[in-house]
Amino acid sequence: MKLNYASAELMAKVQNKNDKGQMEEAIRGIQSFGFIVLPGLILGFDSDPPTMFDDMLAGVTRSGLIGGDPTFLLALPGTPLYARMKRTKRLVEYDQTGRTVPIFKERVSKVESNMKFLQPSSFLVKGYMKFIKQLTSPKIQYERFRRHVSIMMESELFVPVHSIGYGSLPEYLKFQFSSLINFRMLCKRLFKLFRPANLATVIKAYCLVLRYRPKYRGLKNHFTFWLFSWSNLLIKYEDLREEDFKIHSIAHDYDLNSLWKDVECVEPSVRSGRYKDDVKAADQARSTREALRRLKERLGVSYSLSDFR
Repeated sequence: MKLNYASAELMAKVQNKNDKGQMEEAIRGIQSFGFIVLPGLILGFDSDPPTMFDDMLAGVTRSGLIGGDPTFLLALPGTPLYARMKRTKRLVEYDQTGRTVPIFKERVSKVESNMKFLQPSSFLVKGYMKFIKQLTSPKIQYERFRRHVSIMMESELFVPVHSIGYGSLPEYLKFQFSSLINFRMLCKRLFKLFRPANLATVIKAYCLVLRYRPKYRGLKNHFTFWLFSWSNLLIKYEDLREEDFKIHSIAHDYDLNSLWKDVECVEPSVRSGRYKDDVKAADQARSTREALRRLKERLGVSYSLSDFR
């Protein structure tokens, strides 16, 4: 999920454009029926501005999203992004056991990527740590859940759930008690959630569920999912340190002209026809080319790489 339209355009996901709040409105519309939207929160696009972390936090809160694990962009083999990173010498690989192993095959850190980002790694690491701290805070978590519930309550489209469904607390607890490993994970979750500030937020959110539950069945499942998602983030990131990152950036002497030359030199392989296998890749390439051209125009006008501090 990219709430920044320039970044969505860069990846040719023009259906995710949000320059006028379209994607946020679409997400709220889906949730108004009672669905839970599980987004991919991706950071580190070339066109991400210095406000990237604040934009993401504000977007997920306004949209009432109660799930999602934020990650940095990863270049997967076979994608236009991977090819572009390789052409412009921005692909990172680690040498392990005598052979080169791409990061996407063997993770070595909590937070990592196989790309060299335009933004300084120090900015990305510190910004991510601050972002995660805010995202997992009781204040933001409650506001996300409150907004999520209000979207459904203010809608006439809500469809009540009469079956157990995904997110049933009794079914979840039954599974957690089925093995020692699961039980230990449950204890970790409870330990995180039962801290005074977190527990107060949990009780406050549950009171919200009790308030609307008689009229809107199924809210308890949303509450359970929210607790599950929040506790996941707490377990994974609460003790996050700079040593837990493997994030790289371009060198200070990296020639940005190589990016712009790549844009001009690499032409989409398919210009027309809707029945060729690589038409999607060609469409993506065209969209990416246009986005990079606009990025070149913005750098030095709207902001510059030196603004990432």
